[in-house]
Formats: sequence, C-alpha cells, structure tokens
Amino acid sequence: MFLASSLMTLTGCAVSSDARPHLPEPTQDLKDCRDALVPEIPGVAGSSIPKSKVAGVIGDQRASALDKDKCSHDWSDFYGDVKRRLEK
Repeated sequence: MFLASSLMTLTGCAVSSDARPHLPEPTQDLKDCRDALVPEIPGVAGSSIPKSKVAGVIGDQRASALDKDKCSHDWSDFYGDVKRRLEK
C-alpha cells in the first residue's frame, strides 16, 4: 500500500500540457529572398552567347548566386534563433 500511495504522490505532481510551441512566421525579407528567381541564361540551350552579352550574363548569375548565399545564411540564422528559443 505504501508503494502505491508513493507512486500516486510522485505522478500527481506531473503537469500535462497539450500546448504546442508557437513558431514565428518568417520575416518578409526571408520570404522575398526565398522566392527570388535566378535569372535565366539567354538564348537557346547549347547555343553560344554573343560576346557583347557575356559579361552581363555572368554578372547577373554571380549577383544572383551571392544573393542566394546571403539568403541561405539568413535562413540558417533564423532557424538557429527559433531553435534556441524553443530549447529554453
């Protein structure tokens, strides 16, 4: 009998909660960078790009790649911040 009453006392202290953690919505700049499209390479696949346009095409691709890289770091920071908050 003592064991049963001790177990009831111990388990009676447990709090049950159906509350689920609330995740914040991503910021608008994170949504915008996620949705940003990489510029297409002009022309028909397999054809050459005119020399006069090569620098512009490479520049557009490089700028887009740098933007996407920054975006991935921003998303990683956002995720890390949310994770830290939920683990407190």
